[in-house]
Amino acid sequence: MKIINLKCPQCGAELEVHEEGLVKCKFCGSTFYAEADKAPITMNTTINNFNTATSSYNTAEAKNKAMKIVGAVITGCTILLFFVIYMMIQPVSGGKLKYSADRRETAITNKLDKYYTDNKKSSQEKKYTGSGLEDISFLREKSYITELELTKCGMITDYSVLNNMPNIESLTLKEASNLDNLNFLSSMTKIKNLSIEGSEIEDLSPLSNKLSLTALELYNNQKIQDYTAVTSLKSLKKLYINSEDSAVIPDISGLNFLTDVKINEK
Repeated sequence: MKIINLKCPQCGAELEVHEEGLVKCKFCGSTFYAEADKAPITMNTTINNFNTATSSYNTAEAKNKAMKIVGAVITGCTILLFFVIYMMIQPVSGGKLKYSADRRETAITNKLDKYYTDNKKSSQEKKYTGSGLEDISFLREKSYITELELTKCGMITDYSVLNNMPNIESLTLKEASNLDNLNFLSSMTKIKNLSIEGSEIEDLSPLSNKLSLTALELYNNQKIQDYTAVTSLKSLKKLYINSEDSAVIPDISGLNFLTDVKINEK
């Protein structure tokens, strides 16, 4: 209870207040009001469904932003570090790299040059044709050719170079009056076409079983008397023979691939 005034304002006498209400001074008869002391009012509010999602979201977003900032700083520092290192080694490393690149470029250029040179040889010198020659020893430097045609060979006395031409696929020798054997054929494993005219050859045995041969022309080789070796050339498709009347021409019916045959212009 709250006491408004414990003394009488009129006479100053002590007042006794026992409960809320009117109080009357017993000495002077003055009347007063006594008010009870009330406790302060306290309001308690209980919130059962507090929304923590927003708070959690804000916290996570703040963490993400912080991580991004840290990541950006680390990335920037790393790039800067590599740049500094690169600039420090550039004078030496750059020179080495350039030297290595130059060497590779030179090697590639050399290979291309060789490739084009080889192709040029292959296209321009794959076939060699000569007429009226006296010396054919220079052919040793042309062992890569595959087709050789020599006409008017009467002045050629040495044919030994033909023993070192393994890539020959087609060989033509005309008016070869000093050619007396076919021994060079043993080294010509790729030969397909052979034409000999006006030679001094007597023995055709080097032709025997030359299965690579598909075309054979033998014209006016007066010393050849026996053509029996021709029957062993099972791959022949073309056969031209112009022989002496006394020469022996064998039965060639066993050459199953022959499609073009001329014997003594018949």
